[in-house]
Amino acid sequence: MKNSKYSPRYLFFLGLAALLIVVNLLIANDYVTIWEGAEANMLLNVQQALDETVDVASNGLSVLPEKVTELVYRLVGLNISQLRYISVILLLLSFLGIYHWGRKIFGEEPVLISLVVLGGSFLMSSISKLVVADIWLFVTQSLYLIFLVLYIKQPIIKWMVGAVIMLVLGLLVNLPMMLLYGLGLSIYFFWLHPNKTTTKSILVKGVLPVSLLGAIFYFVQGAGHNDAFVLAYGNISYWKYLGFSFLAVLPWLGFLIAALLDVFMKIKSREELAIISMGWLIFGLASMSLVVQFLFAYLIAKHVLNFLKKAYPYDGLVKSVTLFILLLSFIGVTLMLIGGWQQLGAGGYQSALAVGALYWGFGFLGAMGLFLREKRFIVGGLGLSVLLVTFAFWGKVYPLIEKFRELPRQLSIQVKEQDKAATLPVNMVMHTLPSRKNFQVYFNASFPNRKEITTQQQLDELLLSNRSELLIYNDSLSLQIDSSYLEKSKKIIGNVDINRRPQTYWVIKLK
Repeated sequence: MKNSKYSPRYLFFLGLAALLIVVNLLIANDYVTIWEGAEANMLLNVQQALDETVDVASNGLSVLPEKVTELVYRLVGLNISQLRYISVILLLLSFLGIYHWGRKIFGEEPVLISLVVLGGSFLMSSISKLVVADIWLFVTQSLYLIFLVLYIKQPIIKWMVGAVIMLVLGLLVNLPMMLLYGLGLSIYFFWLHPNKTTTKSILVKGVLPVSLLGAIFYFVQGAGHNDAFVLAYGNISYWKYLGFSFLAVLPWLGFLIAALLDVFMKIKSREELAIISMGWLIFGLASMSLVVQFLFAYLIAKHVLNFLKKAYPYDGLVKSVTLFILLLSFIGVTLMLIGGWQQLGAGGYQSALAVGALYWGFGFLGAMGLFLREKRFIVGGLGLSVLLVTFAFWGKVYPLIEKFRELPRQLSIQVKEQDKAATLPVNMVMHTLPSRKNFQVYFNASFPNRKEITTQQQLDELLLSNRSELLIYNDSLSLQIDSSYLEKSKKIIGNVDINRRPQTYWVIKLK
């Protein structure tokens, strides 16, 4: 890039794309309520590990993401925006690593376009905004693949060391999935790659010994758990994983389908890139991880550049699929406008209109670039369509959704206002909210001393005890309380699901 091999406009686009990627990773992280599922599980595990009064049963390998999150939590507490920086920083560092080492294999411009596609992937950007372990696995698997291929091409010790380090770190993130990916990919290359000498060397000297140690540990002690992963067996169905993986690169789907077809055609002739891509695809899908997004991004980038050359064999396929996706997106935008009005009112309609206009407008520009064979329109139009839509979603649409999710955070804030010293016991008359893990995370941070009240007798005893305590009351359990308590309390109306009717909660300071 210092040699001015790219035009000023192209450099400006790359700079703008990089800025949007960073902004999309940081926007809204401070006020988005902790997500039920993997993020709440991760934080709850960390809180339990830090609580000396809780005997946490050993569940196998100490997962590296949880240990690092535990260290950061000790420093910042439940500062959710700072805790979410962990995933953001990891992803950005992985991008630097992919650019620095990946361009030695794939070429500089394909890697740059790959990072634009990857950074714009809604799946990547959304998961990177959470305190989860998925990004850790993505980093280790992506760099492991790069170092493995680098060693096969140039068998020097630093590439083997890099591959072994990434394999070890990956085993500390998710032992079975990294074992499947790392060992499987190495054996696959030994089986199919034409360079048998170097593939055998790294398999025997590096990958196999580490994998055997990991396998022994797995069978002796167990491998831990998957509950800190958004994408993992048992947490999401495989068909949903596949669907999200392809939808994440929706505007580029024409290039992706052409690229996958090209890989399947060329694997028969044992072409090196096809062999690498097929192994990457097989073991990425088998490990059910985000590393497949990196593969998709690279294949898309490669075929965008090939498309601009003469005699591109999949010209008609790319144009047809892109136009079809553009038509479907128009229908989708229309349905989104109707749904936005019904669910979120006029604000929802306006926000959906803004998001839809950005996606369809830049998508149309990208489709037009296919017929004009203009790289600026193709890369700029399709790239900005997802980057700007992601920015508009988190900046304009999501705040409307947050009001349906913020109840656990709202209640914790109101309880803190009633007891800033966080010394009073908290009693709860609620139906399902205390069982939600994100609610538990918020209250564990400041009010670990809490009790559920489920009978009228328990509530009456509390009210008559004349003790200085806090009470969160909701009438879902049909327990009766004198209206005088409610009149002098803080009333909060909210819910945790957009499809359910909001309920009223009262935060009462007794005595």
